[in-house]
Amino acid sequence: MMEPPRTARPSPTRRLNYVFAILSVVLGAVGILFMLTQSIGWNIGMAIGVVLLLNGLVRLWFLQDDQ
Repeated sequence: MMEPPRTARPSPTRRLNYVFAILSVVLGAVGILFMLTQSIGWNIGMAIGVVLLLNGLVRLWFLQDDQ
């Protein structure tokens, strides 16, 4: 009988990187939405939200590249 092919389990570092990427995207989006409800003008809170969002997207991009 043939054994089913074994799938490689993702490394703990890769899984943790994925968790941080998703967390960063979610926190960035929530931060931006929260700051938009507080004021229309650009402020440091909006900048932090954009940086978190971009950080998460870049992490996800490179995770996709690693496969």
